[in-house]
Amino acid sequence: MKFIRRLLLGMVATVLAVAGALWIYVNSVNQENDLLRPQGGSYMIPGGAVQGGPTPRSDGYAVNSAGVAQYLPMMPPERVMNIHHAETEAANAAIKTCFWPTGGRTRSGYLTTDTHNPAVDNQLPDTGNTYQLTAFTIPAGASIVVKGEFPHVRHWNFVTYGPDGTPRDGLTDRDIVPDAGSQNPFQVGVRRDTPQRHYRFSIVNGEPVTPRPANTVYTKAAPGEPIGFFMRNYVPDGSKDFYGGVALPSVELHTADGKVLQGEEACAATAAPMRGKQPALSVNPKLWVAATHLFTRDASTAPAKPFEVEPLEMFFNRLHLMLRLFFPSLPTAKFAEQKGGFWSNADTRYGYKFINQQHGKVYALRGQLPKTPPTWHGDGGALAKADMSYWSVCSTMGMAQGMTVDCVYDEMIEPTLDARRNYTIVVSRAIDRPANATERCGAVWMEWGNGDGIIGGSPDYGVLINRNTEPSPEFKHSWFAVEREGMEKQAMGAYLPYLVNFHERQSFETLGCPVDVSKIDARIDSVKEHH
Repeated sequence: MKFIRRLLLGMVATVLAVAGALWIYVNSVNQENDLLRPQGGSYMIPGGAVQGGPTPRSDGYAVNSAGVAQYLPMMPPERVMNIHHAETEAANAAIKTCFWPTGGRTRSGYLTTDTHNPAVDNQLPDTGNTYQLTAFTIPAGASIVVKGEFPHVRHWNFVTYGPDGTPRDGLTDRDIVPDAGSQNPFQVGVRRDTPQRHYRFSIVNGEPVTPRPANTVYTKAAPGEPIGFFMRNYVPDGSKDFYGGVALPSVELHTADGKVLQGEEACAATAAPMRGKQPALSVNPKLWVAATHLFTRDASTAPAKPFEVEPLEMFFNRLHLMLRLFFPSLPTAKFAEQKGGFWSNADTRYGYKFINQQHGKVYALRGQLPKTPPTWHGDGGALAKADMSYWSVCSTMGMAQGMTVDCVYDEMIEPTLDARRNYTIVVSRAIDRPANATERCGAVWMEWGNGDGIIGGSPDYGVLINRNTEPSPEFKHSWFAVEREGMEKQAMGAYLPYLVNFHERQSFETLGCPVDVSKIDARIDSVKEHH
């Protein structure tokens, strides 16, 4: 008994000693002894960020208005179907109201380089989507009524959140019943350019009731509790502006005694501390650095592991992810519940894979692209029947920095698909880009970036995030179908993205132009056969 007690005390003392050493290390890291980052590249759109901010160094280092230092993401080349362009950002920045005071939030380098500015999205955004963030409180017995016109976008929804960024409730585009005399352009058979496109819905306190009334979003909270609220706008027609050419929704507060407050009065009566503020990062930077320096991990590459060919993994929730990354010996299956986190979208499920420059400088992602409705050109016709509303892949920086580097979404990828609708997406830094990673050769290239963006973090870090948004009920092979840990292959079949490590650009260039994808698929098939 004494031996066991001494053993336990020794283990506790060891853990405390390691934790103390890590804390001293983490707090001693500063710019002078930080690891070198890649040099060069641009960190703002041509002409400079619309709302200004610090001018980053050649490695992206900048200090924001809150005095916090970090590395900003490299700006990838502009693509025709990008949602944000240099010529549209001034107009996009002006689209705001007292209820939506931040305007359209996007990644650093478009609107501003000040990462403390609420116009910057620090929750690993998808650049095919513009995020409209606000917060509110609803007094007892009252409700918020939101009114507007359906926007000219691919997909659109509203989500309420708790203080930790976990989704609570939501309302998605096709489920909104239009006003009398109007039509919902997200519903089957309705033209997207229908002129009568008005809607209204309510936000109320408490839990959903049965039967659930139409056009109602719930806070799942008590009266007066602050609630986070996101409106997401995916792929506006022609990238004209981030909200698809209509005005932002107006907001009314309907009080318990029958009064209706509008405009500034409604904003004041529903005010919440987070409205107009930059949300806190979902992961504390010092905690992240400490976790990646645990004695069980290789600090230079954590949380990535070396591999040659592996599929992406399902993101279930924040706790499950952190346990998988930093405590891999613990059983985690019982925590694999699809409830999201990091201000995730209730209409979207996510796959991910961590990568590292020390393991490989060039990776290729392969899989079958689900059918999605082409809308960017905005021909006005009804939405085409599809497997899902939206599909994308993004390269991002660390969760404790929150910035996205580059994204490509379905319509961008379509011209490069092979006969089976399989894509080839190459991820590398610009200096390592293979000469045949081009549309002409049948591949799409994405910028890797310059590390996790954290002082004391890794310049070699990378992660890919795959989004599947609003799948059709008939389509059974999305991330939504992955109900348990380890069932990705079984659930998704040919639609499961596989990541192939080519290590150096010359290795991918040997595949020629057009890219000989049979050699990539052979490597993937050999892994499938053994698992």
